[in-house]
Amino acid sequence: LMITGLCILVVPEGAISLSRVATIRDVSCQVVVIGVLCWAFSDQQVDVNNVVVFLCLYLIYLVVCWKSKDIARAVGYDDKFDQGSQEELAALAGGTNDEPDHDFNASLRIEEGHEALAGVEHKHGHDAKTSWSLPGKNAQVVFLFILSLPLLLFRAVCHITIPDSRSRFWKHHCGKTGIVLCATMCIIWITILVFFMIEWAVKAGELLGIEASIMGLTFCAAGISLPACMCSVIVAKQGRGKMAISKVFGSNVFDVLIAMAIPWALRYELMGTQSLIKMEADGFATAILILALVIMFYVACVAIGKFRLPSKVGYVYVGLYGVFIFYVFLSNVAVFKAMI
Repeated sequence: LMITGLCILVVPEGAISLSRVATIRDVSCQVVVIGVLCWAFSDQQVDVNNVVVFLCLYLIYLVVCWKSKDIARAVGYDDKFDQGSQEELAALAGGTNDEPDHDFNASLRIEEGHEALAGVEHKHGHDAKTSWSLPGKNAQVVFLFILSLPLLLFRAVCHITIPDSRSRFWKHHCGKTGIVLCATMCIIWITILVFFMIEWAVKAGELLGIEASIMGLTFCAAGISLPACMCSVIVAKQGRGKMAISKVFGSNVFDVLIAMAIPWALRYELMGTQSLIKMEADGFATAILILALVIMFYVACVAIGKFRLPSKVGYVYVGLYGVFIFYVFLSNVAVFKAMI
């Protein structure tokens, strides 16, 4: 809800014109994923068959995405009305009919990017000094400095462990090795941070009387989805609304079929298949119901708008997510339960 709503709100045209083929593909795949989840959690344990089915379904999903237009033509659908808006086509093609204006705007953006990068490089040394300098005598500044000490420590650790692939040393001496090493270390740090985030979220949920599944639907989902949200918003700002919406569905499919199947496969590979993985079903029915309601609401909005999502739908999506968070707190936090 949140990512889709933000994408609709930031798209330059004020509305996203969806592709019929892509929409039907994404919604159908999402329904299949929900069905597979119900099947996998039906006996509250995971065996090798579940892992194989999940991985095979993702391979099929990749093929369907690759050949979706060919499949649509094979069933007799004419995709001439699925060419997208003029602005999105211009963004994808890298040009418009007004080439001089486009070239001027593109060169202006490139120049602004170089100026921003130069400003960052110019301020890098200065920031490195001032970030570690002691605060002034202002009580508020001192308080904020004390709160930021853990972040400063983590920043120092990341600066030591993550190589800057943009520096001259890595560019001239290591080439693409620096980029690979930088990406690898980023993934390692993200894995570590996500692990602690989940553990602390579960502990916080226990203190507040919130189920682990509810914490996963709210705080953990927001924290993990933040990078995906930023990418989708950036893509939508470039006029590629359809791509941003498809990315939301694709991320959900990946999170279920790959992000769940790979850990299961690694566990069985390392520890054998004698003991099956037990799944906690607490709150699973609620999660599936929420997913189904979100899909049905999305389909209703697409049908009413005739494959066009205006900005008011974006506000509704963001508002519904806020209502969902409020309902979760109101119905699950022990303090609110006692008041009710």
